[in-house]
Amino acid sequence: LALASGLSRLGNTQSAVHQLRTLISESPGSFEGYLALAKLLAQTGNWADTADHAARAISLSPGNQEPVLLYLQARMQLLFTRRGDQGTVDTRMLNDLQQQLSDLEKNTEAVGEVKLLQFQLALQQGKLTEAAALVAQLKDTHLPKERIATAEAEMFTAQEKIDEAILRLNEAVDEFPESVDLVRYLAILLDRKGNQKECEASIKEALGRIGAPVAQRELSLLLAQFYTRWEQKDNVYILLNTLSKKLPDDIPIKRRLLLCEQVVTDSEQAQQIVDDIKSIEGQDGWQWRYEQAKVWFAMDDFKNRYPQILSLLRENMQINPNDQISHVLLARSYERAGEMQLAISTYREVLSRSPDDLRVVIPAVAALYNARQYDEAEQVLNRVSRRKLYHPELRRLQLQSYLRRGRLDSASGILQDLIDNDPNNQTACLSLALLKIQQGEYDQALKLLDKLKILNPNSLPVTAAQIQLNIRQDKTAEALRVSDEIVKSFNNASAYILRARTYATLGRPGEAVKDLDHAVSIEPDDIEVWIARSDFYRSIGQLKNASVDIKQALSLDSDNVQLQKRAVPLFIASGDRDMVQEGKALLEKSLESNPEDIQFRLLKARLVLTEGTAPAIENAKQILHKITEDQPEISETWVLLGEIAIKQGQPAKAMEAALGGLVYGSNNKSLLLLKARAEAARSPVLAIATLRLLHELDPGDLN
Repeated sequence: LALASGLSRLGNTQSAVHQLRTLISESPGSFEGYLALAKLLAQTGNWADTADHAARAISLSPGNQEPVLLYLQARMQLLFTRRGDQGTVDTRMLNDLQQQLSDLEKNTEAVGEVKLLQFQLALQQGKLTEAAALVAQLKDTHLPKERIATAEAEMFTAQEKIDEAILRLNEAVDEFPESVDLVRYLAILLDRKGNQKECEASIKEALGRIGAPVAQRELSLLLAQFYTRWEQKDNVYILLNTLSKKLPDDIPIKRRLLLCEQVVTDSEQAQQIVDDIKSIEGQDGWQWRYEQAKVWFAMDDFKNRYPQILSLLRENMQINPNDQISHVLLARSYERAGEMQLAISTYREVLSRSPDDLRVVIPAVAALYNARQYDEAEQVLNRVSRRKLYHPELRRLQLQSYLRRGRLDSASGILQDLIDNDPNNQTACLSLALLKIQQGEYDQALKLLDKLKILNPNSLPVTAAQIQLNIRQDKTAEALRVSDEIVKSFNNASAYILRARTYATLGRPGEAVKDLDHAVSIEPDDIEVWIARSDFYRSIGQLKNASVDIKQALSLDSDNVQLQKRAVPLFIASGDRDMVQEGKALLEKSLESNPEDIQFRLLKARLVLTEGTAPAIENAKQILHKITEDQPEISETWVLLGEIAIKQGQPAKAMEAALGGLVYGSNNKSLLLLKARAEAARSPVLAIATLRLLHELDPGDLN
């Protein structure tokens, strides 16, 4: 218990929780152990486990009111985080909770604590009149004045009286100058009002008067959060670096310092901080192991460090199976190494334990999208949406989901919300403008682009969107005028590429080539100009010219994997014997460096198939079967296997391939078309149902 308490004060909550879990497993009759664990879990927001351990403490000491209050608080939190699809709460659980609080009020000396819970319950339900009455009653209880002041501020906030809430908190801070909680709440409200300077000043003043190391850490980390939100990266680094020297043994400060961009980009400084943590924590500590793995994960020689990263993280999880952050980093490491099956299975395991933890949800959903596990990703997103969880990155993933499913109205709604919350969010504004163009809502798109032009008159992406809008409205002359204007203003390669794309879209390839040639001549060391001209040549069927340009881009960055993926199929399709041989050699080199890369493996299978011999076809099938084992969600693999089977007169095997792929994407057009071909090979009539489904999915597809 003493060790857990000390670890908690030092900010090492995870180790403290681990110590207490060990205590209760070895001493299941320890009331103090269960109560301490419940309190600590409440601080972390783990309300389900808080309720479980508080209930166990109650059973061990039925007359003690402290675990009862903690249990009711946890149940109240769970009640409102586990809302139904329509945002409704469990009525039976709500009534039961209200009755328990009412009964407890009559039979406890801690009337103030009970009334505070009743007040918070009323606020959660939006019953402001009842909540106000309860706040007034708190003054007649023995509840500490500091907590009464906080409740009064919460009441004002619920009534949208933010100025009154700030005034009350300022009075309370004057009365209780050592209170970190009051300063935190005051700073949050000042930031909400947009008073950044006052917010910063309130925390700095508190740092000046509260000397306790724990308070110094908490307030500094709070200020670092605000600096991060305000995009003041230098201030974050200066604050944490200074405090790290002032409190040299404070591990949480050092760990937050490791997140600073100045440290992330300086591997020597990052390693020194990890070594410092290790010297403080000792060889058996979990924090230095995690931070060391994270530093190595971010380094360029990740592949060489990969086995060591896995070893460190597995040691952490062996010591503490509940170490979620090590699990997440392990999953990210698998993902970066291309071992997607291991990554996905690890994410699923972590999600099952922490379904509402956004530190888990966000990378897990992103990985599911990358693995094309769209249905599962969207199930997770729908669940967290029902729980009313919010994070900007979560909104971005939901936006991606809506766009993938063609739900443009829902996607527009998310973008509009982002703009409403931050009117200066130019990325969201441009995305919404492009979406409005796609939806044919040209007037709204124009308003958004005009606003962006005022905010950033020299933005090429905004200009490109203006050109796109003019072309969609058949305003050819205006599109060319804007293109000419941007070339005149900037006279650089990017401007000429933009105008070339305008010419190409308008069916004027000769003028597009002239602009691309000029872009290459003025910035020959810019990879993007060679890619742009290569893409143009490929679009008009001049594959040899496209290959020559992409080869030039590769000469500028020979290890660029994305360039290699562009170059290999171009070289092979160029028709030039030497270029074809170069493509084959590049593919072998790329596979040697990236043996697990799916795109390279698929290119290898396609290349082998072109040989047309029975051994080559068998070799291609083996490559494709291995891919279906490693990443069965890749539809192209199943389609290729099906096409081989059809050519070999094996419609049953083609059907097997189609159905194997459809398990991972039931509406995939390529797989449904393969299924229809396999059915038609037996009898045309069998394909009708599948073709009808394809037609319903895309009525505009003439095929």
